[in-house]
Amino acid sequence: MRIRQRELQDALAESIARHRVAGASAAVFHAGELITAAAGLTNVTTGVEVTPDTLMHIGSITKIFNATLIMQLADEGRLSLSDAIATHLPGLPMGERARSITVRMLLNHSSGIDGGILPGQGHDEDTLEKAAHRIAALDQVFGPGEKYSYCNAATVLAGYLAQRLTGRSWHDLIRERILAPMGI
Repeated sequence: MRIRQRELQDALAESIARHRVAGASAAVFHAGELITAAAGLTNVTTGVEVTPDTLMHIGSITKIFNATLIMQLADEGRLSLSDAIATHLPGLPMGERARSITVRMLLNHSSGIDGGILPGQGHDEDTLEKAAHRIAALDQVFGPGEKYSYCNAATVLAGYLAQRLTGRSWHDLIRERILAPMGI
């Protein structure tokens, strides 16, 4: 199967129009050949167009990465999904909440942490350590385990938990435990 750049470009442009996405880029590496395409805008306010060289933030793929890391650690017996996060993050200043929120709740969006949007630093200045301590100060929107609510902050805590348990940086964990084994 040979993928042509024009076909990829047209498919991407049609897809972002159909799904009303501001902009996107795509890359396909097959049989030693890299094909790229870009369409739309990086920012609807500025009107800057997406190019194949536009840097994109990793975004929600981290939820899959963090869940994979946590499940690997559970398989290794280093934690249980039923563990309170206080068990593994005793220095996190969350008080009593850290004893009520489980590892599972971080992954399934039932922690109750008010963290759909993280306050503070921009993506390029942030670290897991800084973010975890900011998250610890966030309010609860409901009691742990009572409901479900999409929560970026809890996912960040899951990544921080993996980093703390292994003593390895999140970036190294992703590279060594997920990307390298898949040949990516």
